[in-house]
Amino acid sequence: MNLDLDPWLLLPLALVLFLMALPILSRRIKGKVNYTTTGELNNLLAQDRTLVLIDIRSEKEFNSGHIEGAVNISPATLKDKVQKGGPDFEELKHQAVVVVCHSDIESIGIVKALDNAGFGNASVLQGGMLRWKRDRRSVKKG
Repeated sequence: MNLDLDPWLLLPLALVLFLMALPILSRRIKGKVNYTTTGELNNLLAQDRTLVLIDIRSEKEFNSGHIEGAVNISPATLKDKVQKGGPDFEELKHQAVVVVCHSDIESIGIVKALDNAGFGNASVLQGGMLRWKRDRRSVKKG
């Protein structure tokens, strides 16, 4: 059996494999953070526990569907507020903070910044809004 493969056919395969590995690679590069699963977050919201839910997606994405109770803040604005600090931010350092983005990749960098600023209970929503919606969790529009 002769498998003479055209090298150009291997290029799309290599590209697909790279794209599939990209989320795993980015998590390893950005470092270790705490994760909250959709089930854990759903339970925390149902228990009415004190929780700060920050959605860092664009305003358009946020308005198309977000987790009820989430606050929409751009990553740049949030990083700026973290660096400047202030009395309001000091209170938040002692609360549970969950950061949400589209898939969870962008949230990792934000949670690392929060960890470095002294937020001891910050986490990433594992899988982001993609997983939240896939798990058929409730979404609020507008």
